[in-house]
Amino acid sequence: MSEEIKRCPICGSEAVLVSSTYGCFNPKIKHEVRCKKCYFSTDWEYAEADKMIRKWNWMAEKAPNKINKVSEFLTEISAICKKYGMSISHEDY
Repeated sequence: MSEEIKRCPICGSEAVLVSSTYGCFNPKIKHEVRCKKCYFSTDWEYAEADKMIRKWNWMAEKAPNKINKVSEFLTEISAICKKYGMSISHEDY
């Protein structure tokens, strides 16, 4: 592996490369990168391990910004609902 696997963008825990061999006569190796704690992962792909690590690291860099934006949006919606005497629960979104 040439690149270090970044921490999970969802929970911040350690992530690992998981590989599995499929097929009897012409075996192929599938890879995914998966969080050890929350199991967030890339999709299984017949790709080089380094490609899967780059894909994971890209998600690890981009996802926190999107998660923060969603969290800010939900906080704003909750404040608007509260202002008008309404409530919102996690079941509503």
